Amino acid sequence: MIQKMAFDVSVRTTHNQHYLQDMKNQAATLQDNQKDKVSFMDFLEKSLGNVNQDQLQAGKLAERMVTNPEEVEVHDVMIALEKAKMSLNMARIIRDMAIKSYREITNLR
Repeated sequence: MIQKMAFDVSVRTTHNQHYLQDMKNQAATLQDNQKDKVSFMDFLEKSLGNVNQDQLQAGKLAERMVTNPEEVEVHDVMIALEKAKMSLNMARIIRDMAIKSYREITNLR
């Protein structure tokens, strides 16, 4: 009987140790995943920064085309302008969808 109790205790201890090790592994995995995640605010700031950069780059190329036409190719300017236009339109669409969603949520109450 004592041997059986000792065996049960050792099995439980071994089981608990495995359980604790699994918990530690899961916690380490969660911490690693948290490092890779980007908050929505960071994503939004980065995306709007990219839209701004596209606008600034297109403006600089257009200005260089006027001041020094031999330095810049026309097609490069057109591509930069269209890229800036598309990114700005995409930002507008996303903004409009976010506002629409917010209004729908507030109307649910």
